[in-house]
Amino acid sequence: MLCLVCKINKAVKSNTFGVLPCIACQKRQSTLQVPKQQVEFTTESIKEDRLAYAEDIIQPHRGDTLSKEYVDRYGKKGLGNISDEELAKAEPVWSKDEYYQKY
Repeated sequence: MLCLVCKINKAVKSNTFGVLPCIACQKRQSTLQVPKQQVEFTTESIKEDRLAYAEDIIQPHRGDTLSKEYVDRYGKKGLGNISDEELAKAEPVWSKDEYYQKY
């Protein structure tokens, strides 16, 4: 059976997945560039609300890093038992990200 993609080479038969594209097509598909950022489909009103309420939706942590923006806005409120050392180590984790700068 010929490859369903290029219709030139022999297709690969798998007991689990059935008929797969040939090895050359599989290699070509695996090397395709993945976009750096996903396309976002949303309305203009949602984008405007993100700007208007940006400070209200800041999260206290990004991964294991404490957010400086959150600490500046709310202080220790909602962080539980947190030491002054951890407060001093807080970094601006949201404002330095390119994704959040464009809104």
